[in-house]
Amino acid sequence: LAFADATWRSRLSPDGTAADVVVTVREGPVAKARKVIVRGNAATSRRLIVDRLTIDPGDVITPKKLRASEQQLMGLGVFDSATVQVASPNVAAAEKNLVVQVAEGKPQYLELRGGVATVEGVRGGFEYGYRNIGGLAISARLRARANYRLRFPGKARKDFERRYKEDLSVVERLERHLLV
Repeated sequence: LAFADATWRSRLSPDGTAADVVVTVREGPVAKARKVIVRGNAATSRRLIVDRLTIDPGDVITPKKLRASEQQLMGLGVFDSATVQVASPNVAAAEKNLVVQVAEGKPQYLELRGGVATVEGVRGGFEYGYRNIGGLAISARLRARANYRLRFPGKARKDFERRYKEDLSVVERLERHLLV
């Protein structure tokens, strides 16, 4: 995994203007993954979590593989945090258990949107989503938005209608979008 011991020594030149520094690193023993312990997954499938790891039982454990596993888990979009670590990192052993600790995010969300624009007029909308359907990191969302074109008073209205060649009824000025 990481080095077990690192030492350094230095030697100053006779005139004191330069120094040689020697760092000696003794690597620790190579450890292989034994089993995976998953914690914190109330809704998410254990199998899904284990399938996303870049380390399988019997593989040599490296910091790069641990980081890649964490990135894979966060890429699912259902966790607020995910860590993959070696159990008992300070104890030398040929085989080590991996501990996966996840914190699941809230599965449902609701976003409200609103605004005003010259051409679109007053607009509003919402998006409702559910992440992690069936504990499999599958998401669904429903998005709706509507806008109502405003009638401008006086000269501004005539300029708008001339520019867009429109004199729309109330129903025609209501624009709707629905995305499932």
